[in-house]
Amino acid sequence: MACVVAAGACGEGAAKARDDRTAAVYVAVLQEVLRPLGEANHKVVYVAPFADQKSPPLETQAAVIADMKDQATVRFVDAVSEAVDAEASGAPAKDGVVVVLGPVPSTGSTVEVDAERYESQSAHVSIRFRVTVAGNRWTAEAVETHPVPPTSSA
Repeated sequence: MACVVAAGACGEGAAKARDDRTAAVYVAVLQEVLRPLGEANHKVVYVAPFADQKSPPLETQAAVIADMKDQATVRFVDAVSEAVDAEASGAPAKDGVVVVLGPVPSTGSTVEVDAERYESQSAHVSIRFRVTVAGNRWTAEAVETHPVPPTSSA
């Protein structure tokens, strides 16, 4: 019985470490995505997964929200469409910006993470980040950026 309990505790510890790591990587990416928007756009940042993925665990979401509280109001949504005003011309993001985040590799002190910054159909960019850890601080650097062509629906 003790082995089962110990194994469960180790599993929970590994899961928590993975959630903490993912949250730290996401915070680094969000800080870099928001940097060009400046202080004037300190509104809501909707965070969504890519269409073929699911949202990160609630523990990861809570950690990101807490870590970003002094920089932005972060709200996780399950799809970009939840954060876009499809009725308005150009389908702008509601109250701010939408950031779509890809998965974080589970190992490595340097990882690549795909993201998109969506402000409207005409202001939508795909960004690949290289995210590196030094000590316990993750920093993100955009290594590839491409505009996303407008579509008829967000």
